[in-house]
Amino acid sequence: MIKREEITLKNIYAFFQGYLRWFIWITPIFKRYLMRKHIREQITYRMNSINKECYQNGSCIHCGCEIPQLLMANKTCGGDCYPVMACKKHWEFRKKHPYSYNKDMSTGIFWRLDKNTRKFIKKENYDLGNKRKKFGGVKSRTNS
Repeated sequence: MIKREEITLKNIYAFFQGYLRWFIWITPIFKRYLMRKHIREQITYRMNSINKECYQNGSCIHCGCEIPQLLMANKTCGGDCYPVMACKKHWEFRKKHPYSYNKDMSTGIFWRLDKNTRKFIKKENYDLGNKRKKFGGVKSRTNS
């Protein structure tokens, strides 16, 4: 049962986006021409990264959303199985640098790609402190 607090514009948008992409995904001719390549690739990585119990149940064990449709929306699941959908520029960067961790700004979790298994790898306690010190820290802009 869906709680009243969970009915937000963001969740309604994700619901329709997921169902529309799912319809495009199951129709091969539409999938090739109506879905952008970086979205198709990320959906494949998400399918390989989800919790096995969620896949067998057909719905997420954390939030209750239906699995194929939830994977295809831009937002992430409550179970942190995969990051938020990236734009084309960021996705191409992740593919070129598969061993670098990228921070998901909505959850604060760091993710990298495993190209062999085509999965997202999660690292929750990733510290950027040493790398920032090594390269001289992060400089902020000031208005003079």
